[in-house]
Amino acid sequence: MVETLYILILIPVLLYLFFSVLEIWLVYRIALRNHSRSLLFIQGSTELTHTLLVFAYAQFMVTFSSLLIDIGGELYWPIALLMATLLLRGSTYLLLFYRERPPRWMYLVLLGTYLVGVTSLVWALLIVIPAIINKGLCARYHQHRSRTDCRLTCTRLCHDPDHCCLQECFCRSS
Repeated sequence: MVETLYILILIPVLLYLFFSVLEIWLVYRIALRNHSRSLLFIQGSTELTHTLLVFAYAQFMVTFSSLLIDIGGELYWPIALLMATLLLRGSTYLLLFYRERPPRWMYLVLLGTYLVGVTSLVWALLIVIPAIINKGLCARYHQHRSRTDCRLTCTRLCHDPDHCCLQECFCRSS
């Protein structure tokens, strides 16, 4: 399970974050330093990064959809914020593309959508990655140990002996 996280989910997300940082730097140069460069590279790389993000999301839903029961409430705000920034970013791109000389504030809005989007994605990763790692660790213990040992393992992972589920070793009431 944890290997699947790294191969199918984290690599595309890390590529997304790398290209997003590159796009942030380029938009920053256009917005604040009055460079008159084209948005052509940024638009092309945006297509690539969003494709990577959709791929990672699809892989997460196929591989770890059972985790949504446990972490869905925690993921609401980061995912809602990410979706709102993607919608605003797409709208801003349309405005920038169809104007001959777009005002600088549009580039600042574009820059803001990148910054908030990357922040919300990192926030979501800080919720998802520990949940996947806990599930992977507990699955290994389930294969080799009895339920009593799993509860002890879960207690060690959760630091709370009263809130561990014996089926999945998550920190919650059984």
